[in-house]
Amino acid sequence: MITALREALDVGNERLRVRDDAEIGERPTRWSGREGIIHAPGTGYLRLTGAEADVLRDLDGTRSIAELAADDFDDPDGLSIDDVVALVADIGQAGLLDRRPVDLYAQLREQLAPRRLRWRRRAWAALREQTLAIRQADRLVAALYRGGGRFLFTTPAAVLGGALTIGGVVILAANDAPIVSTDVSGANALLLLSMMLGVLSLHELGHALAVKHAGREVVRAGFLLYLGHPAFFVDSTDLAFASRRHRAINAVAGPFVEAAVAGLAVVVAWSTDLGFANDLYRFAALSYFNVALNLIPFLELDGYWLLTDLLDTPRLRARSFALLRHDLPDRLRGRRPPFTRAERAVAIFGVLGVVSTAIALVLAFTIWFPLAGRLLSAGWDAGLAGRIAVVLIVAVAAGPVVHFGLAAVKSAARFVGRIVDNLRFRAQTRWRIEAAQAIAALPHADELDDEVLSDLAGQVGRRRVREGVAVVRQGEAADAFFVVRRGSFEIVERDVDGTDRLIQNLSPGDAFGELALLARRQRSATVRATSDGEVFVLGAGAFGRLLAPALGEPALLPTLGPAIEVRGLPAFRRLSLVEAGTVAERGEWIDVPAGTDVVTQGEESDGFYVLISGQASVERDGTTVAQLRAGDHFGEVALLHDVRRNATVRATTPARVLRVDGDTFHALVASAITRHDVAGSSTDRSLGGAYA
Repeated sequence: MITALREALDVGNERLRVRDDAEIGERPTRWSGREGIIHAPGTGYLRLTGAEADVLRDLDGTRSIAELAADDFDDPDGLSIDDVVALVADIGQAGLLDRRPVDLYAQLREQLAPRRLRWRRRAWAALREQTLAIRQADRLVAALYRGGGRFLFTTPAAVLGGALTIGGVVILAANDAPIVSTDVSGANALLLLSMMLGVLSLHELGHALAVKHAGREVVRAGFLLYLGHPAFFVDSTDLAFASRRHRAINAVAGPFVEAAVAGLAVVVAWSTDLGFANDLYRFAALSYFNVALNLIPFLELDGYWLLTDLLDTPRLRARSFALLRHDLPDRLRGRRPPFTRAERAVAIFGVLGVVSTAIALVLAFTIWFPLAGRLLSAGWDAGLAGRIAVVLIVAVAAGPVVHFGLAAVKSAARFVGRIVDNLRFRAQTRWRIEAAQAIAALPHADELDDEVLSDLAGQVGRRRVREGVAVVRQGEAADAFFVVRRGSFEIVERDVDGTDRLIQNLSPGDAFGELALLARRQRSATVRATSDGEVFVLGAGAFGRLLAPALGEPALLPTLGPAIEVRGLPAFRRLSLVEAGTVAERGEWIDVPAGTDVVTQGEESDGFYVLISGQASVERDGTTVAQLRAGDHFGEVALLHDVRRNATVRATTPARVLRVDGDTFHALVASAITRHDVAGSSTDRSLGGAYA
């Protein structure tokens, strides 16, 4: 019975399936390889890695989670069973599985709450978010698109809109109308504000029509305040499933419509004798200014989304702000190496983003607030009804201020909480013991006695790391040893051509930083958080005194260099230094001229190979099936399964390889080759471990 119960509760035996109406999309990106997304009606949009998208496509209820993870075992880009379980839990929580979880407690709390309290919560949420949504927005936009909105995406519309925009700018520049003037009455302010709100709605309608032009869904639409500016909005998240061309069209459509309307207003004011011509000129000038503001790529508006799509670089703004907040202070103090060329570009983007945000806030005060002030003054003088309207407008507009104040208080509370948490951490020995035990449990550390564990508990520290922040950087001096407590991290190595190569993914319990400390050399790679996380930190002094002897440093000093070089290769990363030294001693280091076959298809296996430098091709039956580069390995298939070589590996450039004989491979290496060790191989070269 216990065995049956254990099997029934084993998550790995679950046979789940993604909802039939769920849609999974994928696109390549410049920084993170493949990026996916999943969505189903009534749910949000979840971002995925390429490997996660592959697993979800196979989640059809016919195989268990363990079987799916086993399929990915030999795939360097695949997921472990823990990763698959976490992924399934996330999509289940989001309601994307055919078995939809029900939060009974949340429903009970909602139903048991007094009706007055429920209405109060909804009113405060609307006031706080400053958002008024339109129901059935997608159906409305679809009708407008079919009724003539599709004309916006034709060549005649592009020519007409461009002519109106350019003509309006030329006329406005040559006209001496008082565009900037303090002599604006309440009626003028009301007219101007009404026209601006109208053109802003047309701006967003352009975006909405672009979504339907791409054949996608308008998720939400409505009105909000952004950085103090009144604005309509369209949620075009569904365009993540569209092509990059359609996403670019969507980014341009809104500013194009607004600029064309502004040009039309100028032409009307110039060609007719209307009494409110000056108001039309002011309206056009403000509209042109708003278009320019939207196209600035440093604000999270149309120009930013256009830039990120053109560069295939999602979350550029978040990356740049993380770099400014966490890396720039240390760089200015000289604690870290100078910025690379790519990092400088990201940092400059972040600085311009901060400056642009500040300018947008200032302009909101200098342009919109005076107009609103005159409008409110005129309303107040209009009698009781006008005063009631003024009170309501002020109450709604005060929402962002109240929300910002509450957010500031919460942020201060979190800051104080972190200080208290750190003090509590220092006082509670159980956390330090946890860190010491995590270090003692590492696969390459010998058993540590109680005295060393006690000393480790007193020396270890803790560091929180935000997503995207580097813990150590390639080329830095080594000053500490780290163990992951929570979160996920990646080890990235920068090649000589400036490209980053993913070496390994780290999860709780994994360690890094010991090789540079033992060899007394600079960091050979960068370790960066891929989610918010936390690491235990042991300083270089405590590491050398407490852990280096356990790692076998004194005995290895004469041959430490080759051992560390071997252990730095992905295939040997989980060997101890003693085992890596044995591989270095027994292995054969071979220089291979370009065009020479290292192994040949059909021959008997004579060893396991790792490409130290150079490049090689994998050929099967005369067809090239993969390309290998430094760090990739081959030959284990024939050894593990006692079969002949199933492919030929030929050096395409002068290369250097390390050959490990069969006995050494089975004794030391076979059990160390796992998906986790080679997770950093890219798709075009990850097949190295599956050939020969």
